[in-house]
Amino acid sequence: MAKITSHGQTAIQSFVHTLNYTVENFTHQCRFPHDEHFFVQGGFQLNGIEGFIRFYPRGYSNDDENWLTLYIGLVSSSDVEIYMNFEVNIITLVENHEVGVLFQQFQLLFTPEFMWNAVKVVPTKAILKRMLLPDGGLKVRFVLRTHVHGIDRRLSSKFESIWHKIKEVLQQEPGKQRFDVAFVTDNRIFFAHKCILVYNFAFRAILSEWSDYNESIIQLPCVRTEVFEEMLVDCYVKSNRFCRKCFSVRKSKDAICCEIVSWRR
Repeated sequence: MAKITSHGQTAIQSFVHTLNYTVENFTHQCRFPHDEHFFVQGGFQLNGIEGFIRFYPRGYSNDDENWLTLYIGLVSSSDVEIYMNFEVNIITLVENHEVGVLFQQFQLLFTPEFMWNAVKVVPTKAILKRMLLPDGGLKVRFVLRTHVHGIDRRLSSKFESIWHKIKEVLQQEPGKQRFDVAFVTDNRIFFAHKCILVYNFAFRAILSEWSDYNESIIQLPCVRTEVFEEMLVDCYVKSNRFCRKCFSVRKSKDAICCEIVSWRR
């Protein structure tokens, strides 16, 4: 039976956690084909939220066959949105000293409807060749930087009738709506306005992380398109900078909108 050992969880500061796991006898685990969906699993707690990480030595699906794939699942008793910067470090030993042999970062979004994510990390062949511990185990250190925000679905349900219209607005030509930021998720591009996105904690975190890179397009390859679109539209629904009558962005929250202009006429 596969065995995974947890070395404990360390809270570095609020919303930042370090998790250390060792998958024992990793070479043996790789003998199982990916289509058997073989995995080993370790659990953790994240600010009151139950979580688990599954290690798939040969991949989670046909798309990631023969890759080490990680499946991250969360269970919350309340409705929350979570943005997570998920850092993966594979550690080996050289002369009894820990040495990092792989570093990867992934940006992940979780919503009440999608409280899981799967990311492929590195080809299994590369791990077997140079990343294992002397005893054949695989040691992985995770750093989870999370932003958790409670939500009230009733606020969004009141505006369900305009969601489709907002989606159409966001698909217009960039120049027509004067978008100033773009995102790419799973080969689909989304345009948006930064002044609207700052309403949402997850987008604030994403924009802050990318502010030093001076990139006009933010790449989020591990974020599911349907989750991203839902959160993006929700920003426009709830923002006081977006007019839900004429579907345009106000220069400020107190700017004259279409309703006042029509009344004055």
